Amino acid sequence: MYLEFESIYSRRVEKKELQLLDIMTLGPYLKHDDWRKIENCIGKILDLPPTDKFKILNDPTFHLFISRLNSQIINSFETKIEILSDRTLIDYINILYISISHLARNLIDSDSSFFLPNKSTLLPGTDILIYNNELGEHKYSHLQLPQVDGIKIFNKQIDPFFSETVVYNTECEFEIESWLKMLKDALSLIKLNPYCNILVTNFVYFIFPLKRKIDSIDFSFSSRNLPNVVFKNMENSAYLFGESLVHEGDHTFFYALEDIYYLWKKNANYQQEIYFSPWRDDPRPLEGILRGLSAFARVCMYYATLIESIIDDNERSTICRLLLLKINQCNDAANTLITSNQLSECGMDLVLEIKTIIDTIDFNATRLNQYDYWKTMAISSLKEKKDSWNMNNNIDKSAL
Repeated sequence: MYLEFESIYSRRVEKKELQLLDIMTLGPYLKHDDWRKIENCIGKILDLPPTDKFKILNDPTFHLFISRLNSQIINSFETKIEILSDRTLIDYINILYISISHLARNLIDSDSSFFLPNKSTLLPGTDILIYNNELGEHKYSHLQLPQVDGIKIFNKQIDPFFSETVVYNTECEFEIESWLKMLKDALSLIKLNPYCNILVTNFVYFIFPLKRKIDSIDFSFSSRNLPNVVFKNMENSAYLFGESLVHEGDHTFFYALEDIYYLWKKNANYQQEIYFSPWRDDPRPLEGILRGLSAFARVCMYYATLIESIIDDNERSTICRLLLLKINQCNDAANTLITSNQLSECGMDLVLEIKTIIDTIDFNATRLNQYDYWKTMAISSLKEKKDSWNMNNNIDKSAL
């Protein structure tokens, strides 16, 4: 389950396709003026070859639109379906389809008008957009989002209406070219581990450079509501940049996994914030600990491979220390989850699979010259953190 990237990716897309079919089934009962156009667009999307269909169904803005539309259609008898009146989003489906098929004149109704929503620059695998100019004529705009190994680099300074040239945000506290080089180097390191490479390939489509190089290292984030998008600052080294991509890519993978499998027992109390997490200072829910375990175990896989490839002794020593620390943290998190008695059979299988991977990495690391030293440091660091957590958080132990 934990290593079935293509399977999880495909099943998530299939679930989105089922949402489209639900919309097609319920939509005609709405008797909405714009329904015919939506029906036409969705029908065309469903007829696309699998590869192109996957691109559309994994687009972040399309993901949000379909989720909202599906939810509002289901509740149509009680609430007004305002989203169907939002022409920007309706036409965005058309734009997405056009951008992939490149058959605009043959596919679009003559009475359709086109709008370009702000987020439509997050288009999958395309350099063509259509918009409506002041005269009502359809015009083509070439949007050349820069790509690194197929990952598109999004930047707010790109203006497809008035420019066909990529202009980077000059407000960044770092040179964007340095950021791009760091990204390329990070992806080269990720490729050293086949599993991590497949993960990033399938679950990281877009990267948004954060303009500030904040003091803390390894700063990145992603969102459940924006699948396949990673926000990342400048980093001090390529291997830390790579850790961020693997970590955030796994979050997107995990969100897809949650959509497919039931990881918790029925009526499980997995959202109560009462548990120690080796990665946080505040009490955390079990679901957060499981999500963290999945991401940091993946990072362990990444670092275990780098140890064999990094030549610089200082970097190698740092990576070994990080690896042993994260192994110890993952084992603690896994034990918390296993003893919680809240995991479903599927959830338990996932945690045990991850723990087996971690144990294998730990065993292989025993041949490192300073393994005992780094292991002792990792155990001491975790104990110190847990003691501090217990002192600062007054948790009712009977609730555990």
